[in-house]
Amino acid sequence: MEKPMDRRIQRTRDALMAALLELIQEKGFGAVSIQELVDRANVGRSTFYQHYESKEDLLLTGFEDMKAMLEVKPTDEKPAATGDGGRLLNFTTELFQHLHENVRLFRAMAGKKGGTLMHQGMEKMIEELVYEDLARRLGSKNIQRGSLNAVCRMTAGAFSSLIPQWLGTEPVLPPKEVEQFFRQYVLAGISAVIDLPKNKIG
Repeated sequence: MEKPMDRRIQRTRDALMAALLELIQEKGFGAVSIQELVDRANVGRSTFYQHYESKEDLLLTGFEDMKAMLEVKPTDEKPAATGDGGRLLNFTTELFQHLHENVRLFRAMAGKKGGTLMHQGMEKMIEELVYEDLARRLGSKNIQRGSLNAVCRMTAGAFSSLIPQWLGTEPVLPPKEVEQFFRQYVLAGISAVIDLPKNKIG
């Protein structure tokens, strides 16, 4: 059973994250101060520093939460273990939809420092998700780790380069259309380097 203290900590972190996202949309990441954050979240400064070193640290934890949301759920593990892991990089549908729903936040983050942090956080998250998916599918299959890492970096770089072009342009294309474009080119690149069953790529 989860301890009461654990729930209080989670509520505090959720409040701080919500406050940060609200303030970013109101004034941009660079203009947000720690005092404004703790005032909006209704927590003390000392409480903030118990959990985070800076507002940048808080922002990057948001990508950890997003990754947890997108990762393969325990109920999906059985098909993967039998060799049928479903569609390759299946997380992309949910991710593109999530970004589309938060286009205003993305645009507010597009400034120098906030944009750089977002780019770094997004790339790291995508690289880890791709690695986990491919490693689970390949199992003990003989493939050089360098090749696998290169594929993950390539995919993450392609994704983080596409997002600003997509969400920063009017009109914003539907997420399904952008995802189809992304998968068409990225999956072709992956299959050129890593031998995966064709029926598991689509």
